Amino acid sequence: MKQHLAFATVCSISLLLSGCMVGPKYVKPTVPMAPGFKEQPPESFKEVDGWKPAQPGDQTLRGKWWEIFGDPQLNALEEELTVSNQNLKVAEARFRQARAMIRFNRSAEFPTISTSPSIVNERESANQLLGVAREQWHGSLHPAAGSLL
Repeated sequence: MKQHLAFATVCSISLLLSGCMVGPKYVKPTVPMAPGFKEQPPESFKEVDGWKPAQPGDQTLRGKWWEIFGDPQLNALEEELTVSNQNLKVAEARFRQARAMIRFNRSAEFPTISTSPSIVNERESANQLLGVAREQWHGSLHPAAGSLL
């Protein structure tokens, strides 16, 4: 028995240690780069044709940007578009409303699952008459009610 235990221990330790072996050292392969895709260093930007420094326009118009062009026909088209855009929004809202109504009406075609959970604590009295049904004891068929008539 001790030999089996020793053999199992040696096998498990060797399996654990073999899982920790690391393969050969990884060497990243070299890939040649095309010179046409390399960016030039920042010092040479001023000397290269086609490059110009950025000119941020944070102060320019953001609302009616088309007025920069000074074209009255373009301005008139944009004003017409503003009105048409509101009409388009109304039409899109009506379309969504109609689609929702169709879904609501179609939902009546599918089965409905509902529950009505309740808890009732009820038990039979130990003092009831033997052999008399419960329905006869309660209500108009009460044995005493017949004797009163």
